[in-house]
Amino acid sequence: IIQRRIARGIPYIYAPRAPQIRLPEDQQGPFLESLARKLLPYIPANTAFIRFDTLWHSPFTDDAYYTERKQWKGPPRQHIREIRMNYFTEEKNLRKASTDLLPPDTILMNLAREEDDIFMSMRQNTRNCIRRAYRHGVTVRDVPIEYLPDWYELYRQTAARKNITAHRYDYFYSLFTAAESYSSRTDENGVVPVFKLLIATQGGDILSGMILGIHGKTAYYLYAGSSMKKRHFMPNYRLLWEAIKIARSMGCSRYDLFGIPPNNDPGHVQHGLYTFKTGFGGTIIHYRGCWDYPLDECLDSTIKNVESFH
Repeated sequence: IIQRRIARGIPYIYAPRAPQIRLPEDQQGPFLESLARKLLPYIPANTAFIRFDTLWHSPFTDDAYYTERKQWKGPPRQHIREIRMNYFTEEKNLRKASTDLLPPDTILMNLAREEDDIFMSMRQNTRNCIRRAYRHGVTVRDVPIEYLPDWYELYRQTAARKNITAHRYDYFYSLFTAAESYSSRTDENGVVPVFKLLIATQGGDILSGMILGIHGKTAYYLYAGSSMKKRHFMPNYRLLWEAIKIARSMGCSRYDLFGIPPNNDPGHVQHGLYTFKTGFGGTIIHYRGCWDYPLDECLDSTIKNVESFH
C-alpha cells in the first residue's frame, strides 16, 4: 500500500491493483471491509480513507446494460453501485471513489496463440495500417534509457494535444532506475518487473514510442507518445505490433492494453484511442474501479468535493 496526499495535503492510503484475489460478487464487499479493518493498526492516525483500486469485473455487464448496437451504457448511478457493494457488509461503509486512478476499462489480448492467429484476429484496417508501416520503412527498436528524453518530448506533445495531464520527466526516469534496482531481485513468485522503452523510427526521425511493462506472464501498454510528423506512415500500429511480438518472446500469455474509453462513443475525447486499441482484437473488460473505506467522514467529504471538481 502507498500513502498519498490530496486536497491541502490530506493523506489517504492507496492499494493499486488490489486485492488480487478472485471472489464471487457477494464476498467482495465483506472482504474489502475486513481487509480495511486489518490495515488500521499500520496506517497513520490522520488518514482520511483507504482506497482499493480493484481488479474485480463490473457486475453491470449483462444485456440490460448494452444498447441495441452492442454499446455498453456504463454502470448505474453511484448510490446504486454502493448499495450493491455493501449489501453483505456489516458497516455499509464502502464508498465508490469519485475518480478511478487506474483505467477501469481495458482490453486483454490472448498472446498464447500463434503469431499469425493474433494478426489475423485483428480488424482488417489495423492489419492494413501495420503493412503500410512496413512498406514505408518504419522500424521499431528496444532502446536504452539514454533515449528517454527523446521519448518524453513525444509523450509531452501528445498529452498537450489531447489535453491530458502529463507526468513529469522525473517520474519516468525513476520508473526505469527503480526497475533496474529490481533486476537482481524477485518477488515471492520469482518474478522480476521489466520495463522496455520502444521507439518507432523512419529515415532517422523518431515518430512514436511507448513504455512496455512486463510482470510475470502479463505485458502492459503503459505510456505512449507520437509525433505529428509522417503520421500517414502509421508508426503507432507497427509499434504496438512489435510490442506484442516482444511480449510473446518473453513468455507473456496476455497483454493488457491498459485503458480505453468505456464504449465506442464518437463524442468521447479519446474515441481515437478506442478505435486504435480495439482494432488489435482482444476482450473488452470493465472493472469495478476504486472503492474507499472512509476513516474520517469530514476529510473524506472534502476530498470527494475536490476530486469531483477536477
